Amino acid sequence: MRSLAAQGSETDARTTKFIEKLVEATSFSGRATSLVNQIKSACKDGNEMPKNLGRLLTGFGFIKSRDGKHQKFEPPNELFGLQSEILPSTSSDSQRGGKNRGAEIIKNFGLKELK
Repeated sequence: MRSLAAQGSETDARTTKFIEKLVEATSFSGRATSLVNQIKSACKDGNEMPKNLGRLLTGFGFIKSRDGKHQKFEPPNELFGLQSEILPSTSSDSQRGGKNRGAEIIKNFGLKELK
């Protein structure tokens, strides 16, 4: 809370206490790093990427459907703010974009900022 005071921001005692309690309740779990590793692992093999990444997304609660030739995964309501993820169905599409698709999902999930 001293950093707020040092910046010239004035906070009342109640706000300061609330922020202190919030910071105490918020702890680093390392889960973001674990999720990033799971996504990267699912994308290593381009041929297996749609199956592996699709399994991971459905494990997070995403709902799988078809969007033309591609697989579409809609996030559950609990994960509001996340966009739908589209995965290729053919191995030739997967080979070209497996790792790139993993990096996009990491970015879309906001996990780059949490490492």
